[in-house]
Amino acid sequence: MKKLAVGIITYNRPNELKRALDSCFENGIKNPEDIIVWDNHSKKTLSLKNEEICNDLGVRYYFSSSNLGVAGGRNKIWDLDDSDYVFFLDDDAIISSKDFFKNIVEYMESNPIVGAASVNIDEPETGVDHNSKERKQDGDKIVTLAYIGGAHILRRHAYPMKRLYPNNLIFGSEELYASLVYWQEGYEVREISKLNVTHLPKKQIVSYGKERDLCIIVNSYIVKKMLYPKYMRIILKCLYCIRLYKNKIDVLDANRTLKSRKNERTLYKIRLKTIMYLMKLFGVRSLI
Repeated sequence: MKKLAVGIITYNRPNELKRALDSCFENGIKNPEDIIVWDNHSKKTLSLKNEEICNDLGVRYYFSSSNLGVAGGRNKIWDLDDSDYVFFLDDDAIISSKDFFKNIVEYMESNPIVGAASVNIDEPETGVDHNSKERKQDGDKIVTLAYIGGAHILRRHAYPMKRLYPNNLIFGSEELYASLVYWQEGYEVREISKLNVTHLPKKQIVSYGKERDLCIIVNSYIVKKMLYPKYMRIILKCLYCIRLYKNKIDVLDANRTLKSRKNERTLYKIRLKTIMYLMKLFGVRSLI
């Protein structure tokens, strides 16, 4: 069985995709078939460029007949490979540490308690800090509540469910869902700060505003409703409303988004003991 697969979702960004793929080959990927590119329904001319790039490099390429969002796209990649580890990289990011993939696999092999880990993500164009705010550092070890979506590795066979994320999450806080599952299964989620990825979004399309905040708040609420004990739902609803107010997000917009995304169910639940443990590590506010 293969040790590692690399998954990249792309959408209308062939130049950025080529740059990301080149950085993978420059930093440790030797077999092109270890890389899976999921094209999330790019425009026809751009999807043809994406396919040409992948064919030239020998990378596995799949075109989606519709845009499945981040959650759905990563679910497809998760299903397409059975490697021990899957590393997900944003298409507008590049690997910027030498021997990156050798080192990240060695880290996971030598730390069997780690279920998922993100790496240090720099964004020189904007200076935005993409690393986790909910963290606890103990020497060189950084434990986080949830991994960061832009660049992270997942231990496949530690994950108890076939599907990685609920498809209806689309974008925003889907990482919280999988991270809570790993914690419940007895694994840690960490940041490997010595390994670096550089995020290079186009200046004109960088957006960290209300739409992103809305997705994160709504999806965090959905994830907690799915996974937490039912008796916590009143508290979760109250705090959800408070967060909408504090972030000046229109309640009608939020409720429309919530209605469009809340139709999935899961039998998997996080025990109160696990929630209390995580509260001790990261604070009550982070968990509810």
